[in-house]
Amino acid sequence: MRARLPTSPLSLFYLCGGLLALSNSLSGCLAYNTCTEEKGAVIGNVSLELDLRESSVRKQETPVGNMVTDAFLEVARNAIGCTSLPTNVGETLDLDETGPDGTPCPVIAIQNAGGIRQETGCGLRDNIPAGNIYAKDIEDMLPFSNELWTVRLKGKDLLLLLEHSVDALGILGIGSEAGYFLQVSGLSFHVDCTKDPQVLSADQKQIVTLGERVSNVLIGQGAAVSPLDDETEYEILTNAYIAGGNDGFLGFLQRDTDENVLVDANGNALTKANRDQDIIQSDASPLLDSEAVKTWIRSYYDQNQSVGRIPQGRITLEDSCFN
Repeated sequence: MRARLPTSPLSLFYLCGGLLALSNSLSGCLAYNTCTEEKGAVIGNVSLELDLRESSVRKQETPVGNMVTDAFLEVARNAIGCTSLPTNVGETLDLDETGPDGTPCPVIAIQNAGGIRQETGCGLRDNIPAGNIYAKDIEDMLPFSNELWTVRLKGKDLLLLLEHSVDALGILGIGSEAGYFLQVSGLSFHVDCTKDPQVLSADQKQIVTLGERVSNVLIGQGAAVSPLDDETEYEILTNAYIAGGNDGFLGFLQRDTDENVLVDANGNALTKANRDQDIIQSDASPLLDSEAVKTWIRSYYDQNQSVGRIPQGRITLEDSCFN
């Protein structure tokens, strides 16, 4: 019997999309592995392969996401002058801690997966292999030079960010690989994709449906965790791009009781962030995402330690979230 190709528009869309993605992946792989690029000096060592593929980073907790967000949180807290985060039973997370100059200490870090890239001067790469890691690896992976800000949000707004992060999971094909999927540090949560996803208006100016997929949100690290509280305020460290409410992260924007985004006289969305007070400074300069990660890797290398943390149950996905 002769095999028949699908002919419906939807079937053809997914077939062609899959073939195109495979073709692009193979082309990128061949280009990357037949090209030589100067990477400079070694800045550290990674103990495991860092998968950079969109099909991984944009759909689940990953070692590279853990590395990036852990680096953000530790380096930013050190730059501010915060104490070490508690990790033991009986220890309490200080949500009102500030550095010597009054800068709030972040307790959570989030990074949109779309900001973690595969592109290099030699084409696409699927991963950063275990072993030596170079400054160029991090600069290619985080190419946008985003400033890091710490923004104070209520728990209910943080929950909106998490709901938005997972609203595309479970969609058939590459549509589930949303760049706004969040990698996280300092919290954990559970996702059930049989529940209603968050829905935004077409112009992304209103949260139409809040979403019900995220549950069991715990704040903290190790054994020093506590449940998310809707009215409690948390300092959240992230890049300036999503802190500005971009990519559908309306939890960072001011809204009315009907979840409509508030705007100024010029029609610009009103954010809850304020660059002058929220930007993280390091040696009198704005702390950038790639610089934070390079600093973190070097600090471990100076102690003869490698970096790289396997998935630790920060994001637990039900089977319904995989397609």
